[in-house]
Amino acid sequence: MKTVGIIGCGQLAQLLAMSAYQLGYKTLCFAQEEECPAKRLSPLFIGKLSDVDAIKKFSEQVDVITVENENCDVDHLRQCEKIKPVFPNPDIIQIAQDRLLEKNYFQKLNIPTTQFFEINSLDDLKTEDGFLKTRRFGYDGKGQVRVSQYSDLALMWNALDKSAIFERFVDFEAEVSQLVARNNSGDIQFFPLIKNRHQEGILRESQFADYVGLEKMAQDYARKLVESLNYVGVLAIEFFVHENQLIANEIAPRVHNSGHLTIEGCNVNQFEQHLRAIFNLPLIKPKIIQPVKMINIIGEWPQNLGRFSRVYNYGKLIKKNRKLGHGILVTQ
Repeated sequence: MKTVGIIGCGQLAQLLAMSAYQLGYKTLCFAQEEECPAKRLSPLFIGKLSDVDAIKKFSEQVDVITVENENCDVDHLRQCEKIKPVFPNPDIIQIAQDRLLEKNYFQKLNIPTTQFFEINSLDDLKTEDGFLKTRRFGYDGKGQVRVSQYSDLALMWNALDKSAIFERFVDFEAEVSQLVARNNSGDIQFFPLIKNRHQEGILRESQFADYVGLEKMAQDYARKLVESLNYVGVLAIEFFVHENQLIANEIAPRVHNSGHLTIEGCNVNQFEQHLRAIFNLPLIKPKIIQPVKMINIIGEWPQNLGRFSRVYNYGKLIKKNRKLGHGILVTQ
């Protein structure tokens, strides 16, 4: 029985382990401590990615390696890659880690983005309407501040105190994500376009989108990306919808929070498809089997859990703005 090694031990690793079991694979999750969501469904390898001996021991116990989060040290992943295949490859993860590299790559492929500028000092900043973001390690609204003509630029720059990127504000009508899978044989399959609602930079809910014409556009952009990168696995691209056009915001080189609804909503879910891709199995063409809405459970558990057709509890301690789980509603 083959084993997939997962760098990370959060809820995405947990859900990958669930699908791995259903496909007949074992998992081993690289974790820095025992208490983590993945522990519920997978054995753990406890260690530090900065420890070369630990990387070697972990890699020798698995057949292929993947990541649940792009915010990991690329040099450590390259150490893993010397022993076992890593999907997606570290060069792709390096692009996704850096908002400036990411935006430049979009433009290289003629994928529309908002206007952006590299910011290396306070002198580079102007009081324009937009967002000042750290180039690296920002997620769920972290590492970014809103800028306007009334902003105290010195205060904002000092709060980040690192190389950054400024993105001009987009007055979008909606936010959508396109999930795409590609295996090593070059087979590409697209999930239905997903509409998302964020609050305070954190995804709150997702459902299948109904934008005539935009789904084909999203798939064309996604195909450009995965083919140019020789990508293997599931990748998510987040877009703004503006005047019936798509503006690329960011990529996630992994399974994605918005794709949780594919477990109940599609004939194949994103986690199974990702595993199929990294083991170079035939991919399944995703189809909607029922209309569903995914609602993230954030910060505290609601009283009315009975309204959900299914609830996923990640096993995390309660904390403000922490994703504790998600619920699925069947919508008609």
